Amino acid sequence: MQAIRTMALLAAVLSGPLASARAQLPDPPPNAPRADVLRAREAFLRGMEFAGEQRFEDARREFVHSYALSGSPVALFNLASTLRSLERHREAAEALERLLADAGLEASVRAQAEPMYAEVAARVGRLRLRGALDGATCRVDLEPPRRLEGEASTVIVEPGPHELVVERHGAEPFTWTGRVGAGEALDLRVELEPTSRERDRPAAPDDSGLWVGVGVSLGAVLVLVAIVVGVVLDAEAQLGPRTPFVLELP
Repeated sequence: MQAIRTMALLAAVLSGPLASARAQLPDPPPNAPRADVLRAREAFLRGMEFAGEQRFEDARREFVHSYALSGSPVALFNLASTLRSLERHREAAEALERLLADAGLEASVRAQAEPMYAEVAARVGRLRLRGALDGATCRVDLEPPRRLEGEASTVIVEPGPHELVVERHGAEPFTWTGRVGAGEALDLRVELEPTSRERDRPAAPDDSGLWVGVGVSLGAVLVLVAIVVGVVLDAEAQLGPRTPFVLELP
């Protein structure tokens, strides 16, 4: 009987905070169809109702759904606020960073988001990665990996011990293990050295001379294709994107 109770408790733990900590923000649609916008409004209103009843987990689910359908910055703001109420400060900080990165964000929303971000940012840690990160993925603890780009990336983590692994095909994994405090930022230089197999791989022969003549002969054809494609794209651009729907702040 004791073993059954222990297993039940373990299952509850694994399905609770640990599972929710793995959640990542959905990518908003570039242009939401009107049918999705209407569903997003319904989900938004349900989220507002749940938040008023302090059913924050239900509210979080509805705001995530609303944001995924519409990309509304106000849905994202309310999602961040709900995550803060659930004390999921890392996810709240990530949501607010995305929100504040929007250059077109309305001043009234920004004025409310900035102090909230300062509050939650003081409750989380940061791992600032530097190096040639293009094509690599980063994984923290048991969370799903996320893709990295460029030469700098910041990973927000809850205060405490963590293991970070950066991987790229053909390179030895970079691993860091340590503790991050609340409000602390650690700089990590990521070195992704080629595997021994990649280092021993023979260099490909230089065929550049062979392709010089081919490149010259194809030049005129490519110029003609570029002109035709440019005309088509210009015609499509005249259609213009649909104005995005933005939910008003209650």
